[in-house]
Amino acid sequence: MKLLVIWIVIGLFPFLLTAQSDSTKKAFSLYYRLSHVGHQACLEYAFKKNKRTFFAGLKYHINTPITDNRNYVFRHRFYAVNLGQAFGLCLGVEKSLDLPNSVLKPFVFGMMQFTLAKVRALYQYCDTTTIYVNGNPQTVYDIFERYVLLSTNLAAENYVGFGFQAQAYRKIILSLSVGAGAVIIFEKSDFDGRFYYRTWELGDIYRVGIKYCIR
Repeated sequence: MKLLVIWIVIGLFPFLLTAQSDSTKKAFSLYYRLSHVGHQACLEYAFKKNKRTFFAGLKYHINTPITDNRNYVFRHRFYAVNLGQAFGLCLGVEKSLDLPNSVLKPFVFGMMQFTLAKVRALYQYCDTTTIYVNGNPQTVYDIFERYVLLSTNLAAENYVGFGFQAQAYRKIILSLSVGAGAVIIFEKSDFDGRFYYRTWELGDIYRVGIKYCIR
């Protein structure tokens, strides 16, 4: 948990430095994201200093059905069982790139986000029934699916990527971006309540959102 506190302090440090700057441009953003842990909606506050935009916000984890048939342990498997697990923190920075005479404004970004939730698995099992057709026995196979909640885990997602922004109307900006990076997983012990490092995985993130500039 000490590492989590350090990440949060580092992420908020730029906000403390420029909170009183008159030249800072500020905005609120609403994003829909698909990342390694699953689907999220995120409300962010951002400020732009020169070509860099720093942002921080709260994300809401959206529980969705498991739609793939792969034996993933963590990818798209996080499941919030209460309101406390549904909310998480996201921090990051974007840097604008120069592209003259273009409606689309490219940028690169780096970000972190944290999710504390259960991990859900989908198990399939088969049941057989013998029926008789015209006196001949035939076996009928029925496939059943069952969700099982596993341990509580903390996912620290770290991504870098690129995207494009475009002004839609006056103070409204549309944004689309993709990224990839490392996802570090900590498992919460049922015995002492502490978090222990479990593993890390490669992850990706897709973001689409809208920004409203307030100054």
